[in-house]
Amino acid sequence: MLRYWSLIMTSLIVLIIVSGCAQQSDGQAAALVITKQQEKTFKLLNDSAETIYKHAKSREYQEARIELERFSNLLTTVSYQGITSLEGVNALTQTVVAARRVYNRVQLSEKDALTAATQLRFIADSLTHKNNPMWLEYESILKQDALLLREMVKTNNDVGSLTALQKLHSHYLIIQPSVILTRDAALVEKVHSLFNFLTTELSQGQVNYQRVNQGMDHLPEVLNELFGNKASQTTVPLMLDENNVIWTTFIAAVIISALAYVAWRRYRVL
Repeated sequence: MLRYWSLIMTSLIVLIIVSGCAQQSDGQAAALVITKQQEKTFKLLNDSAETIYKHAKSREYQEARIELERFSNLLTTVSYQGITSLEGVNALTQTVVAARRVYNRVQLSEKDALTAATQLRFIADSLTHKNNPMWLEYESILKQDALLLREMVKTNNDVGSLTALQKLHSHYLIIQPSVILTRDAALVEKVHSLFNFLTTELSQGQVNYQRVNQGMDHLPEVLNELFGNKASQTTVPLMLDENNVIWTTFIAAVIISALAYVAWRRYRVL
């Protein structure tokens, strides 16, 4: 009988340990799940950014400026823990600061106003659609620019190559804050380094096209990586944690069943 109770107690201890592990794992996953408050605020930010964009397209700059202040205030009322990195938070704030600077100019450029509004729209969308953000729609634009750049480089066209690169870079800058928000820092740095290399090489008085082509060889790969369908850093750990809980619980059930069976057999023998 004493052995029977020892085995029962062992089973209970295993169950308690496994339950504790499952709760801890669940707690870690919960830290990466968007909260109701975050979801509500991100929805408001999305709506506000959409309003700014519509005002900018209609050249209603005073209305856009007022809405931009509301957007700025909303941005400071929510935590970004588990949503993006420190670089991502910095990209958010810098984009808003740059947009406010644009809309507070004495002479407001229509192009700059629309670009700033587009960037705000993209970053707000990225907060709620991290796996499939709106900025991915720029893939065809950047790849067309890259194709034009390659054609200019093939013909050793100095002016044409630099102009094509500047066009590609200007389109990338529109989505750059959202890229920082949703992509790994290593990839962001890779894109930045490639643009710096190509700009430096194509700005030389005597362009070394052998070196330029070395950089161009990496461009398709970088663009594919940039626009590739990758699960967000928030989603993947969450899925792994949920699977660990299920798997751990299954193992615990098997162990407890085995121990209970052994205890029953020994009790019958006694």
